[in-house]
Amino acid sequence: MSLYDYCGGDPLNWCDPDGRCLEAAWSNTLGNTRVQGGLMIGQGALEATGAGALLAAPDPTMLTKAGGVALGLHAVDVASAGWNQLWTGNSTQSLTSQGICSGLQSVGVDPYYANMTGGLFDATMGMTAGRVMLSMPKTTLDARYIIVDTSKEDTITLYRGVNQSNANFAQQSTGVVSANRGWWQFWKPVSTPLEHNIAPGGTIFSPYTSWTTNPAVAENFALRPGGSGVVITVQVPSSRIIISPNIKTVILIQGGGEVSESEVLLQGTVKGSIRLVSPY
Repeated sequence: MSLYDYCGGDPLNWCDPDGRCLEAAWSNTLGNTRVQGGLMIGQGALEATGAGALLAAPDPTMLTKAGGVALGLHAVDVASAGWNQLWTGNSTQSLTSQGICSGLQSVGVDPYYANMTGGLFDATMGMTAGRVMLSMPKTTLDARYIIVDTSKEDTITLYRGVNQSNANFAQQSTGVVSANRGWWQFWKPVSTPLEHNIAPGGTIFSPYTSWTTNPAVAENFALRPGGSGVVITVQVPSSRIIISPNIKTVILIQGGGEVSESEVLLQGTVKGSIRLVSPY
């Protein structure tokens, strides 16, 4: 091996502390290395936040969940490398960047370009996390549910009645409404809107919850089959509702005759305001 092969023949501008990939010589000073380590930790934190947003977002296709897992793993990788770099003062690449760099060099790519590609991939993941967070203004993440921010879109008001006999009454009486299907149930078949309404057990694996545009219908379901209940009211972007194939009618228990259920579906978990309803 020729001595001139070291650092691509340019040892003044490049260094190779571990024999894996080139690094700019200016970046390998102690101060710059530790500053970069701190920035890498910050990038890892940003990616972890973006991963959490993707995992919390309602999506029956599970694509956002897969993206959240991938982004979360990269967050740990980058943050770990950054912490090591900050603590030791030694330049440390993420395992992802090392793998890309080594793989490209093994197929003959110039070390300079291989190193740049590995670093570019890490930077792209950081920018992706930032883009995820910037795309979330329509929803404000909470530890338990998603609160809809309706300040920038056309909205529609929906109602849901829940009787005290409902198995999920304790949660829904606080205004929090979740679909029966959880994100961890990715291995189960997803109910379509039609199956949600008519298939046996369709609501068990459904990512949807049922709502109505008619408050009287919601009050009816809050009072059935007897006793008291709550009516949950939520204002959501019109683009978020799913028109239900259900064309059922209902005879209002509180009087008013037979009316359409006026059902629409919502996907995911929402929080609305509540109103107690009693037959007395």
